[in-house]
Amino acid sequence: DYLFDENALADLVAAHSADITISLKECPPEEMSARSSVEIDSQGRVTRVVEKPAQGQAPSRFVASLVYILPPALWDVLPQVPPSPRGEVELPSAVNLLIEQGFIAKGFLQSTPREWRAERDTK
Repeated sequence: DYLFDENALADLVAAHSADITISLKECPPEEMSARSSVEIDSQGRVTRVVEKPAQGQAPSRFVASLVYILPPALWDVLPQVPPSPRGEVELPSAVNLLIEQGFIAKGFLQSTPREWRAERDTK
C-alpha cells in the first residue's frame, strides 16, 4: 500500500548482508504505536520487532517499513506463528521466530514513504 522512491528496492537489495534485511524508517515518538518498532543491539543487529508498541514503550526510534528480505526458512516458521489478537498471522512475529532460531537480521535506514508523510501532515 506504499509507493517507494525509484531505487528503494534496489538499494535494499544492495544493502542485504544478513539472513534478514529490514527496511527501516526513523519515526517520531507519537507515531510509534501505529508502527512496528525494532530493537537494535550494540552491533547494529535487529534483535526483535515489536508490533504496535504501547505509547512510550518502543525499543528504538526506528520502525520496520513493511519491506523485508527474508530467507526461505520463513515458510517453515509461518505455521508456528500464533494468530494475533486480530486473528492475523503477522510478519513481525515470524521474523521474531527466525531471530530466536539464530537467523541474523539487520536494518537498512531508508527515506519515509510519501504516504507516511501525508498521514503526518493531515493530523
